[in-house]
Amino acid sequence: MPKATRRPDPRRLPVNRWLLAFFVAVAILLAGVVWLYVSPFFRVGNVEVEGSSAIDPAIIAEASGVIGQNMLKLRTSAAESSVAQLPLIKSVQITRRWPHTVRIRVEESRPWGYWLIGDQGYVIDSDGDVLQGVFPPSGAPSIREMNSARQLLPGDKVDREAVRLAQRLREVLPQALGQQAAPFEYSFDTGLTVITDKGHRATFGDDSDFDYKLAVWMALLDSKGRLGAQISQIDLRFGNRPALH
Repeated sequence: MPKATRRPDPRRLPVNRWLLAFFVAVAILLAGVVWLYVSPFFRVGNVEVEGSSAIDPAIIAEASGVIGQNMLKLRTSAAESSVAQLPLIKSVQITRRWPHTVRIRVEESRPWGYWLIGDQGYVIDSDGDVLQGVFPPSGAPSIREMNSARQLLPGDKVDREAVRLAQRLREVLPQALGQQAAPFEYSFDTGLTVITDKGHRATFGDDSDFDYKLAVWMALLDSKGRLGAQISQIDLRFGNRPALH
């Protein structure tokens, strides 16, 4: 007796077709992902640099190392760290511009003045970073570090608080006292001393209680008459007990 032929269950055919369609779709998706990673279409071919004036944009682009990288695999944080190592770079931000452009926005350190040690002058910015290859404008302020023979290198930092205190004194003294802050002196022991164009020397130390120290100085000059005019040195580090010389 002939053996009966088993026919496929028609109810299973749609399931098999859906599984086949699913695997085909996954394969296409994977192939697309692989293509995106290897395709030259998404490789960085253009770098836009913004904010640079002292540094050649080409140097910044090269330092980032992004040219030729795949946009999908690009590590912007690593590229930012590389650019940040360049002299004069204060901050950097890197963003993608699809499909194959990278924008690098930098902020450069601006020379503010000089930090003097012995007969050596170092250019610094307003944050106290030692710079190289740039110069501050004519008439820039200077801070002389006393009793020191150390040497500084580009990228080193001097006392940031002292630099910012000097900036503040240069801004307020003309209006508050009618005097110009001329050179400054700095000591690790006593902090910052300002010397005015009228020959007064005032030791502020640091910027703590700045307004109070300034008010004490103003009160002494305003209320002491001849004594105020004769004050040549004042130490304001001790609150309401200023030391006069």
